[in-house]
Order: sequence, then structure tokens, then C-alpha cells
Amino acid sequence: MDSKNRFHLLALAFTALLFILQPYSTAQDSPVVSKGSLQFYLDHSSFQGKEGKTYAEFYLMLFSDQLIKDENDTAAVKEFIVKSIISDSLGINIVSDKQWTTNALLTRDSMNPEILVVYDQWAELMDPGVYNVKVMVSTEIPAGSGEADFILKIPSFKPGTFALSEIEFVSEVQDKKDNSPFIKGNRDIIPDPWRRYGALNSRLSFFYEVYNIPGEAELSGEYIIRDNTGKIIKKLSGIKINNSSDNISIVHGINVSGLPTGVYDLSVCVNDSLNNQSVSQTRSFEIIQMDTTVHKTTLTEEEAEIEGGLIKYVGTPSEYSLYKNLDLNGKSRYIIIFWAEKDPTPGTPENEFLQQVIKRFQYANQNFKWQSIEGWKSDRGRVIIKYGMPDETESHTSEAGTRSYDIWTYNKDKTYVFVFADLRSNGNYFLIHSTKEGEISDPNWREYIR
Repeated sequence: MDSKNRFHLLALAFTALLFILQPYSTAQDSPVVSKGSLQFYLDHSSFQGKEGKTYAEFYLMLFSDQLIKDENDTAAVKEFIVKSIISDSLGINIVSDKQWTTNALLTRDSMNPEILVVYDQWAELMDPGVYNVKVMVSTEIPAGSGEADFILKIPSFKPGTFALSEIEFVSEVQDKKDNSPFIKGNRDIIPDPWRRYGALNSRLSFFYEVYNIPGEAELSGEYIIRDNTGKIIKKLSGIKINNSSDNISIVHGINVSGLPTGVYDLSVCVNDSLNNQSVSQTRSFEIIQMDTTVHKTTLTEEEAEIEGGLIKYVGTPSEYSLYKNLDLNGKSRYIIIFWAEKDPTPGTPENEFLQQVIKRFQYANQNFKWQSIEGWKSDRGRVIIKYGMPDETESHTSEAGTRSYDIWTYNKDKTYVFVFADLRSNGNYFLIHSTKEGEISDPNWREYIR
């Protein structure tokens, strides 16, 4: 097999298409990333407001490691300052100028803080039109700042007209919390300003509102995903919508684990068959997948991190040490060699070991995600990727006097046991004992779950 074909089969690199790095324009619908020492991601959605105005929401996301000074910084609450300036299309007249401080509560445990995500959200009541938006985020300890500029087009919602809001991409739906900036009705709708799915997150969740529903209406929803050529890739039709009032809100999700890497459009259409009318909205999102159609010669930092994690799991310490000390170009070349050497049947077009790792990676992400932490970075995800599926599993969730825990058994050349426990009773399981060589071993592990 020549090196070109082998590269197509073996490269696990996630193809970051970088559409999120492009600024907004009237023709491009994509999130924006900041410039500066503090990096954050910004998105927005528009909803029907009052008296002919539009209610515009802005969503911000940053990784919490940027809020931590050093390894000795143990403060649980971190502050960052957000400043938002909105001006007219010429950038002359200021429409809104506001500043506030957001407190981020960080969970200080064995989790790596660089994979924790902090969100913020705010809103403006605006006239339809085109605006210039500048958002600045800064921290004092450690000192850092970032800035994002983009052009914002605010749509019009005509009073009394059957209509849809813009689509808001959602990372999580929670019970309503007092003083939360994410409240919609009786829920907290946590936004997803990243809009990246696939291997990173197999379920695309979204929120939208339907306005001015006729008293007699028979509503159904249709969700369509198209690729960048306009071809329909996935379609869900005939989704029953309960029109319990004139205006309703809906949260829905679509499994996108099978879509290949690329940029797609999500179209939401609501049909009223009784009155023969329909309304729709479309927004773009990105799929980053472990597919075998990668044609990249250089990894991004994000891809390199994922590749490094997998090499650390399934490779040797020396292989991982070599990989992490290479620059991005070197890492791109090294992964080709690494996966080629692991191929059990090098004379065939398939790399069975690589395919196993891909399936394990996807399974870990789908089953062991905790809050914003991807499943492959969890202890259970690591064990699945490294050793495969266990032969036997025991789940203990309701025993009196103990915390929840799982026991996995592998029957290989001899029997190995892995014990995972929810030590903080928050759904996050840690490996506390194993009989496998090289893994943490603590015969007194039962003391920790009492």
C-alpha cells in the first residue's frame, strides 16, 4: 500500500475546517473566535421582542484553564469581565455599551481544568437592521484579554405573523436556577457557541420558538441536514408539535454520529397543514469526525491534543514522549507511522486496530460524557479505549451506606478488575482500583465508597 492511501486510512486527525475562525457577515452564519491572549467563542440568536423590536441573545464560551494562574491557584470562584459595544452599520453611533463581571465556579478536583467550559449569556432589545458588535473579555488574575468583532444582522418579526425564531444551538438543558442568565420558561437552556459535533459530541441539540400560531392549527416539524453542496444528508419529518398556546418553545436533538467531517446546514421547518402555511430557519454547524477521508498534512492544536491522548492510551510511554515533543508538522507525520505500525494486517486496505480504536473512542464519548468533559477524557473512557469493552460489568447505585460504583471485569490471559466510583455523588466516576499491571491499585478501595 502506498503512503498516500495509508495516510487516508490511518490519519485519526480531526479535520477542523476552521469555519469558526471566520467573522460573521450577512452571507456567512458561523460563530466567531476572539483574538488576543484570552480566547473565547461567541454566537447569537434572535427572537421575537416587543413593539416591533427583536430580542437578540449573545452567547459566550471559554475554557476555564485561562482563569487559573498556576497549579497552586486553588480558588473555586473566578471572575472575568465582559464588555459589549454595539454600534450602527457605519460604526458611528453607539446603540449599546455595557460592562459586567461574571463569576465562574470551578470544580477543583482531579479533573483537568483545561477541559472545563464556562458560559455566559446576555441580551439586547434591538430594531431590525445591521450592526457592528465588539465584545471584549478580560481577567485580572491571571491578566489576560481577548476581543471579537463581527457584523450582526438583526431580522424582523412582524406582529401577528406566523414565524420562527432563529435556531439556538444548545449544549445542555437544566432545571431552572435562580438568577441564571440562561432561563427560558421553566428551564435553563445552556447555549453551545462552539457548534461542533460528531466525535466530540454525537448529539446536536437545538432550541427554537414558534410565534403567532392560529387558534386552529395542526403543527408538525421537519428537520433537514444538508451538506455544503445542498444535498440532503438526514431528514426527520412528521414530528408532532403541541400548539398549547399562541407562542411555544421547542428543544430537540438529532444524532449526528454518522456524519463525516464537514460543514452542514440545519433547517427547521414548522408546517401548519390546517391553514396551509409553513415557516423555516436555517443555520450552519460543523462536524469533526474520526473519518478516513482526511487529506490534511498539518494538525491543528485541537487535533494534536486528541491524537496525543489516543497515543498515550494505546501506545507506549516512549511513543507518547516522542509524539508530545514534536511540532505540529512532526506530529502529523508521526501519527501515520504510529498507526501503520499498529496495523495487524498491513497488506490489506483496512487497519483493524485503528477501526477498533475509533469505535471505542465514539462509544466513550457517547456514554461517559460528564457535563462539558468529553467521554474519551474520563477514566472509564480511557479504559475502554485502551482495553476494549469489559467482559462483565456490575453497577452498584442503590446500596445503603456506599457511593455508587461500577466493577468491570476483563477475561484475557488472566482476569483483570477495574473499579470506578462516583466519589462526589455528582455522576463523575473515577478509577479507584484495578488488578491490571500498571494501573492504580488499592486493596482498601471499599473504604473510599463508604
